[in-house]
Amino acid sequence: MRDGVFICLAVLCVIAAGGTIEAEEAPARASVAAAKKLEVPGALVATSAGRNANELLFAAKDGVVQRYRLGEGVVWKAPGEAGSVSAVVASPKTDDVLVQGVEGLVLLDASSKAPRWRTAAVVTAAFAPDGETVWTVSADGTVAKLSVATGKQVSASKLRVRRSVVRASLHPKAGLVVLGVADG
Repeated sequence: MRDGVFICLAVLCVIAAGGTIEAEEAPARASVAAAKKLEVPGALVATSAGRNANELLFAAKDGVVQRYRLGEGVVWKAPGEAGSVSAVVASPKTDDVLVQGVEGLVLLDASSKAPRWRTAAVVTAAFAPDGETVWTVSADGTVAKLSVATGKQVSASKLRVRRSVVRASLHPKAGLVVLGVADG
């Protein structure tokens, strides 16, 4: 597909391009031709699976975050709070959403659709499987564990890296972190 994103979850296939999302139920083999179009506010910049297999989170260039649920459509929408968004992450236990942007990391409270807390910008963030904590990786190699309730740091460890961390992938359940550093 040109200029877009294609995501196929167990029961939902999504194609996003130029401010339009096309979604459909995905039986054994999904056909994009029968997709339902959803208008999103501006260019789509981040997508993520939701808490359940029938959900999708997406963020537009202006930072607006929406939750789409199969059979219901857009069920949740929150204004931009983190500047230009680079990632959205659903809590595994609640409808809360982490929004990662250039202005920092924001935890959006699902009920009020307002920020519960904010931190400085991070390279990546992930919920722990229990949904009670969030793991983050910063550009200087600091791996931190934050309380979902307060946003306060519970623990932290600085990894020895010689260059700035530009990409990171977290697997909180397994206790793994993979780092990509500048120049190699």
